[in-house]
Amino acid sequence: MICREAEAGLALGSVTVVRSAGASGEGVPASDPLRVGAVSLVPDVGEPFDPGASPEVPVLVTVYPGSAIVPVELTVAFRRDGREIARAAPELAAADSEGRIAWIGSLPAGRLAPGTYEVVATAKQGEATAEETARFEIAPGARAAEV
Repeated sequence: MICREAEAGLALGSVTVVRSAGASGEGVPASDPLRVGAVSLVPDVGEPFDPGASPEVPVLVTVYPGSAIVPVELTVAFRRDGREIARAAPELAAADSEGRIAWIGSLPAGRLAPGTYEVVATAKQGEATAEETARFEIAPGARAAEV
């Protein structure tokens, strides 16, 4: 499932590792969870990233605030073997007309050793917390120095 509807409070859509992005074509509704502004995203479907072909590992996190008044704090952590290797705590924009906040960030693939990684997104709004995870793989044979 790419997106989970917000119920009566803070919620996160599924963390999506992005394979590619391009201009949204006509007919792509603004409510499409893989559309951010005028850009449509293609999710990763489990193929390992090759740092030579994909210099970045982009990630989409969609936040559904429970309130328009209380700010949302988002933390996105990248882990390998249970060890955190990078963390972002971005400032979030206001919710769009669909009531969601989309954040796109990336990690340089060329700095990652081959193996499996986990992305953990945690949103906090007041006392509410929501967390989602996703995994991706850097291709074997990739020559990189892990962060």
